Amino acid sequence: MAMGFFSSSPTPLSYTHHCASIVPESTPTRPEFTTSRLTGFSAGYFTGGTAILDQNSSPFAFSKSLSFQTRSLSATKTKGEFKVEGRLVLSSDGTCYYEENLERHRPSFPQLQGFWSEPSGKLCVVGVGSVYSGGSKLRLSAVLKLSNVNSSKNITDLVTGTLESLDSADDSSYFDPISTPSLRTDSMNSICSVLSLEQFGLEYAHDCNPSRNCSPFGRNIGYLPQFISIKEVHCSENEEKLQVMVKFPNSSYDYYRSFDPGTTLIAEGSWDGEKTRLCFVACRILTGVDSLADARVGDCSIGLSLGFPEIVSIRNSSNMVGEIWTNNTVNDPGFFSKIVFHSIRNRILGIPRQRYVYTEIQRARKLFLEKKGDIPKWKPFQFAV
Repeated sequence: MAMGFFSSSPTPLSYTHHCASIVPESTPTRPEFTTSRLTGFSAGYFTGGTAILDQNSSPFAFSKSLSFQTRSLSATKTKGEFKVEGRLVLSSDGTCYYEENLERHRPSFPQLQGFWSEPSGKLCVVGVGSVYSGGSKLRLSAVLKLSNVNSSKNITDLVTGTLESLDSADDSSYFDPISTPSLRTDSMNSICSVLSLEQFGLEYAHDCNPSRNCSPFGRNIGYLPQFISIKEVHCSENEEKLQVMVKFPNSSYDYYRSFDPGTTLIAEGSWDGEKTRLCFVACRILTGVDSLADARVGDCSIGLSLGFPEIVSIRNSSNMVGEIWTNNTVNDPGFFSKIVFHSIRNRILGIPRQRYVYTEIQRARKLFLEKKGDIPKWKPFQFAV
């Protein structure tokens, strides 16, 4: 069975047709805790691709760059082989753009998918992208083939590869093959490191009121936290364990403020690959009356879980959700009702097994019929099977 990929054409791209001879397809089994095995690549020089590059860009080779960022990595039934999802961006002018404007200024392929064989060092991914040319948006189809892609950090391990157009040679979106003689491994990008980019909103129990302890810190801090942030302290890639600080600021603007032990939990957790979630035991920090010199970890009766829903929709748009609870009984001073939290910024993309489901399409079509009496022709994204 051919692997499915997004495509806006009537004939979806087939992994088997373009990549099976390089890395045979295998069935994914579980997501990796991190992408540290294959973080991504970048190159400061490449040749080809003239048709889709800015005609006003610099002609000098040093101004060209290519970068591939791994978004997710999953083990498969084949030993040493991984399913890969990533993003590829080309630049020919040495200019940096904000991510929101990236697609308009540079040729980009936001969702390349395929497989990587660690023993052979071969990687092959296919997907669609876009670029603006003459004020109009061109759809691009391509396959990225790389060799010598190993997890070794040896500086002499150079990766070579090509990006080839899958469009017809007489199509306006066709480009000549892009080749790069060498790439280097980027810095580690893992669940550990990207959690600190996110902020989470808190939802309290319906019976929460000023006379009750609604948060882990009770009423002593003078406010009811509405947000939390999670910052990595220590991460063990091999053991899939991490230590974090969980901050409960007074407002979203306090995100970057310094450490406050009175509103911070220290937590240790591990990755559950089968359920795609992080599970933590969290502890309060006890301090002296007038000094932080004797600060120590105290009550560790708090549990925290952080999961990644398989389905995201317009009504449930958070790609990370979690819970905070206590193992204390109702009569204990440290008791509080379960708190639910969810991601606000949703900056972590390419989460394994996660997909977006359109739940309001039929309602939108009905409203359009009532207002306009007709529905414009459009081509939905399709999957190859």
